[in-house]
Parts: sequence; C-alpha cells; structure tokens
Amino acid sequence: MKKFNVKFLLMVIPVLGLLVIMEVLYRQVPNDYKYKAEYLNEHAEEIETLLLGNSHNYFGLDPIYFHEFNTFNAAYIVQRTYMDLKILEKYKDQLDELKIIVIPIIPMELFFQKIEDAPFFYNPSIHKYRIYYDLDIPWIYGDYFEVNSKMFMLRNMVNTLKNYYLYNQSSITSSGLGWGTNFHWTNARDLTQTGRETAWQHEQISFAKYEQDKGATYNIDILESIIDLAKEKNAMVYLYSPPIYESYRELIDDEREEYGFRLLKQIDSIHSNVFYENYYADESFVPEDFYDADHLSNLGAIKLSRIVDLRIRKLRDIYDKSITY
Repeated sequence: MKKFNVKFLLMVIPVLGLLVIMEVLYRQVPNDYKYKAEYLNEHAEEIETLLLGNSHNYFGLDPIYFHEFNTFNAAYIVQRTYMDLKILEKYKDQLDELKIIVIPIIPMELFFQKIEDAPFFYNPSIHKYRIYYDLDIPWIYGDYFEVNSKMFMLRNMVNTLKNYYLYNQSSITSSGLGWGTNFHWTNARDLTQTGRETAWQHEQISFAKYEQDKGATYNIDILESIIDLAKEKNAMVYLYSPPIYESYRELIDDEREEYGFRLLKQIDSIHSNVFYENYYADESFVPEDFYDADHLSNLGAIKLSRIVDLRIRKLRDIYDKSITY
C-alpha cells in the first residue's frame, strides 16, 4: 500500500505542477476580460456612458461613434445582467461622471434561467469575472481556476498559451474602447442557419412557457437593481431591443415575444430614469448589416451606434429637464 501511495504521488505531483504552471502562464496572457477590468480600474471616474450587457452590445455598439459623452463598452459575450450588476456594484464609487447606462435586451432574455441553472454551454466563462474583475461571485457560479475539469477548455488553454508564448498572438479582440472587432460583414455566417441555431439555444436556456414568469421575475429583479443603482448616481438607463434577423424572429413564439415587449415597456413606464426603445424588427437593417441572425456586422454596428448615440443624447436632455423641475 505504501509503495502504491508513493508511485501515485510520483505520478500526480508532476501533473499538478504542470497544471499550476499552465494556470500562472495563462493568467498572464492579455485577454478581453483583463483588458476591460484594467480599463475600468484606470478610467472609471471619466466614463459618462457605460455600455453593458452581452454580445449584442459588444459587437453592436462602437464607442468611437458616440459623441458628447465619454463612452466605454464593458459588454461581452454571454455577459448576463447579473454580471452587469456586479460590475456596477464594484465600480459605483468610481463612476463619478456616469450619466447613461446602455443595456440591450430581447424578449426571450427575460425568460432565461438563473445563471446557476443554465446549461454550461451558455455560462462557460463565469469564473473569468472572478479572476480578472475580482467580482464577488458565488462559488456555485463557476470554477475559480482557468485550469479545470472541462477538457475542451483545457485544449483551448493549450492553444492560447502556444499562440501567445510561441507566436506572440494576443487573445484581445476588443478595440481600445471595448468594442468587439471581429464580426466583419465579409465573413458573415449563414443567416438562416444561425437563426435556427440561436432560436433553439434560447429555448434551451429559458424557463418553459408555463413557468416563464419565474424567469421574468428573476431577470427583472436584476434589471431593477441596476436601475436603482443608476438612480443613486443620477444616471439614466437606456434599454433597447437590438435588430435581429427575421430567421430568428419567425421561430420565436409570438405570445412570449409580445409578453416580453410588454414587460420592457412596463419597466419604462414605472421608472423615471429608464427609457426603452425597440429596433428588434427594424427594416432599415439589411442582410449586410448582420454577421449572424442575432448579431450585427461591423457595418450594422456603425449604423446602430449612430442611432443609439443620437437617441441617448436627446433622452439625456429630456431626463435632465425632468429632474430639474
């Protein structure tokens, strides 16, 4: 038995040592999470418009097209409003100039399952917010280490390490102001196929229709916490439904869709610092404006950025007048 234990340790220790080295090296590789956290650490007090939310904002809104207000895109792929709230809670005392928070939301997202209940494919990177942002996220919401038991992620780690340390290739895909740069219209995916895929995924991570109010309560409670925090900062919250290609929209249950829109309009009517607008089926966005069925290409991002910039400047002026009198 003693010999077995010794042999076992002799086998395990080198493996553990290798994993520790991989973990340390991997955390040194520049990535979007680290970049955005460092930007907020250094510049939070200068930011006037903060773009939060998921990939709809990450790829859909480019801060260089925003005028008048200093803007940063802190959104990211699969970044739920829970993460947005945690980011705001961490930096609220540094966001001295905050005037506007922009969050994208489509109807089905109101019915998404809790983070801890959603399938892993939709929450593969929660641990990165704990590691790079140093956010207070419960242990159950993901691993603490980059090296973990999910072997496909381990393979990704090996590729990332090789690309950075052997070929000096960074993992950062964000622009200097946080916009996702790699959804170019010339490399767009099939809009029909991605519409089917995304509609199916959204069904998988949502509460069933008969219990959709559970999802709505959970997700709206988080949104309202963000809204309340914004009120404390005298900031307005601009909620909007981004353009989505018809191949996705036609597969979503009409009743759920309409219910989601009613809930968003209700949030707008209840809170004086909230403005909701709907571009979900905006026909001014043509196929070339889409990278896939639910994301804009770089061309679509320019178009949407200019629209949203114009709207939030006008709405902020309205909001300022409403709180003056």
